[in-house]
Amino acid sequence: VWYVLTASTIAVGQTLEQKLQAIDVEVLADQALDRGDAMRGASVFFQPQMACNKCHRVDDSAAAALAPNLALLDRNVSNAALVESVLYPSK
Repeated sequence: VWYVLTASTIAVGQTLEQKLQAIDVEVLADQALDRGDAMRGASVFFQPQMACNKCHRVDDSAAAALAPNLALLDRNVSNAALVESVLYPSK
């Protein structure tokens, strides 16, 4: 079952971030597995205004970075934990 954002579930003027934060991270993780697009995700990740790659590494390098190296994440990290980290990066 897909979570559908409707007028009754969102407030007028909410940002995409606010809309996504209103949805359970488990639901978002399941939807990402079912409908996610790795190429689109990569293009967002490398957008200069997003600045993800300023802190995160995505190669096999063990070089220090300000944030976790996404290529070397522990296999025990759940998909829901990854979604939560994107929605709440300072948590």
